[in-house]
Amino acid sequence: EQLIKDYNAQTYWLSGNLKSISEAEFLPLWLNVSLGYGVDGLTGAHRNIEGTEFFNRTSQWYLSPDIDLSKIQTNSKVVRTVLKSLNCLKVPAPAAEYSSAHGFRWHWLYF
Repeated sequence: EQLIKDYNAQTYWLSGNLKSISEAEFLPLWLNVSLGYGVDGLTGAHRNIEGTEFFNRTSQWYLSPDIDLSKIQTNSKVVRTVLKSLNCLKVPAPAAEYSSAHGFRWHWLYF
């Protein structure tokens, strides 16, 4: 239960394929762009008070390249199955972040 309710450690991503959006020939089929959302400072269900400390709740937005593992061409059935299975995970990549607490920040590798 604690793992599911650890909202501070979770980021949700929406990913879209760049080639299908722009129809540019030079873009690889597996390259996506992702928009992410996360939060920080959630220490209680209804309020953020632990003892005598008060924590500000902040939201974070991310923009990052992404890889659609299911679009990587391979002749191996095993590799294709593994790639499709792992496709639900975000591949670590550079990301731009905007949060109400810090403004804009850059992450060389966000996971």
